[in-house]
Amino acid sequence: MVARRIVEQVVRAARQGTADPGIRLDALDLAGAEERAALAELGRSAPADVEGRLDELIYRQIQASGDRVAVSTGSDRTTYRELGRQADWLALRLAESGVGPGQLVGIRMERSATLVAALLAVLRTGAAYVPIDPAAPAARQARIVELAGLSLLLTDGSGQEAPPGVRVEVLPARLPEAERGPAPVGTPDDTAYLLFTSGSTGQPKGVEVAHRSVVRLFTTTRGIFGLDAHHTWLGAHAITFDASVWEIYGALLHGGRVVFAPYETVRDPEATVALVEREHVSMLTISPTSFDGFRDAALARGAGFERLEYVVLCAEALNPAALAPWFDRWGERTPALVNMYGITETTVHSTLHRLSRADVRDGRSRIGVGLPDTPVYVLDGNGRPAPFGVPGEIHVGGPGVALGYAVAPEADHARFTADPHSALPGARLYRSGDRGRRLADGTIEYLGRLDHQVKIRGYRIELGEVEAALLAHPAVASARAWVIRRPGRPPLLAAAVVPSRRDRPSPAELREFAAGRLPAYAVPAGVVLVDQLPRTANGKLDVAALPDPFASGGPADGSGPEHDGAQDTAAALRDVTAAMASVLGLPRVGDGANFFESGGDSITAVRLVARLRAAGYDADLPRLYRERTPRALAKVLRLAG
Repeated sequence: MVARRIVEQVVRAARQGTADPGIRLDALDLAGAEERAALAELGRSAPADVEGRLDELIYRQIQASGDRVAVSTGSDRTTYRELGRQADWLALRLAESGVGPGQLVGIRMERSATLVAALLAVLRTGAAYVPIDPAAPAARQARIVELAGLSLLLTDGSGQEAPPGVRVEVLPARLPEAERGPAPVGTPDDTAYLLFTSGSTGQPKGVEVAHRSVVRLFTTTRGIFGLDAHHTWLGAHAITFDASVWEIYGALLHGGRVVFAPYETVRDPEATVALVEREHVSMLTISPTSFDGFRDAALARGAGFERLEYVVLCAEALNPAALAPWFDRWGERTPALVNMYGITETTVHSTLHRLSRADVRDGRSRIGVGLPDTPVYVLDGNGRPAPFGVPGEIHVGGPGVALGYAVAPEADHARFTADPHSALPGARLYRSGDRGRRLADGTIEYLGRLDHQVKIRGYRIELGEVEAALLAHPAVASARAWVIRRPGRPPLLAAAVVPSRRDRPSPAELREFAAGRLPAYAVPAGVVLVDQLPRTANGKLDVAALPDPFASGGPADGSGPEHDGAQDTAAALRDVTAAMASVLGLPRVGDGANFFESGGDSITAVRLVARLRAAGYDADLPRLYRERTPRALAKVLRLAG
């Protein structure tokens, strides 16, 4: 069938070229009537029922679930009844202070039952919440507060000081309880949250998502996953990352339990495996990069995973070859591996593909088909469905499409367009900026980004925002960010900077400057200074000609003082730097190189610890996460025995 379609497309192209010799190649219509009908059928969807607002539906579960545990963090357990009463107490307090429909409330808190109660309380007043990462630089936090126009910030005391003019409400570790809260207000069409993502001009974009969009996500996936009260979800992601919407509300809307753990735990594959087994986690959401470490740690531990039902892979492109060891040990059914594709602007997940050994043999990164209520199209440059096998831009429609950008440059608003393929009035599409192609079996293969946006370790990064942060330095004349990809190694974010004539900052100074304006995942692992940016013959940036910041150590050398040369740590320092350079795939690293800022992640961390243990040192992951440079790590390592 594939060969026949290719021949038919060639014949159509030849006929159109003969009829109009001046026709542009991108204007050729390669799809025939039969193919067009098949593509249209794949784009059809059935709208899911929307049962109410998030807070309304969760309060129904509170009434029904009573003493069942809703949230657990370590040994702390909070039942549905306690969660509801805590949310009622805070909702009353917020309502009395004037919080109500149409307003935005900032929430800057670590993951806990108090955080969940705060989310629910804000929604109960009819307002929407704006999540802010406590670990984000003060300048970024202040910028989000300014862009959202926040006047109230709920916090647990973590993070930076609030900007002037913002009222801060510091909540206790455990909220008081009230017997009854304010009467519910609002409709499913109201905004539930405003989530800021990376912006191409350096300004974060505020994605406005309605209750309706979140509720239908679970209405349409409930039957697929069998979601109900028996499920325990691992809450591994910050509320500034939309995977947390899936984890928290997936549990609470069905009477299930969400388990939170410190970031040091969920970033440590061995600790995550132990946590999944100990807490009987049945729903695990994880990026492909983190899955590699989780898989290896599970194999080394001999994990049984009797309760784990689904592992949902999301947030970045999947390499199916990484699944082979998993299938060899656990098979295809329980736990089941599912690849889901989605975007913040389309409410977390839009497609689904259940993975099998066939995907390993095939090797293509399939994201599957649209969820039952979600039309997903692959369109060419003229807005027509691209023929089977022909790359195009992925467009997502349906009720998951966000209300739009509450805060964004005008050009970004053009990503939300009318859906000409839908008969529903007011139907819209979101242009994802991702490339894909429809395969013969109807599934979509993911082919990467079309624009200046990249994903590293599951985080969406606008290279323009990285460049804007560097250009804010007074001694920077121009800057370009790019991704260095190395076979078998995690990708690295790098930047080339042309300094101004009056000054020449060091790479370490520039990285530190960027770290004060960007989230940690968007800070370049390497910065290189150049006299001018290389260009191709047609004047475009020649990425291939940019110097590799890591070719001779570069910024991975760090900027701290030289080690003190103490005799008892000198040998350990040599061993640690050699091991770190090896697992990172770098020629060398310096004494002050931060492992995780130089390209390290949970997978390479496991490899580094294993290498150091093989050399006789008492290395472990918690120590590496605390002591992140060779100099610091060498001082605390001891030879075993």
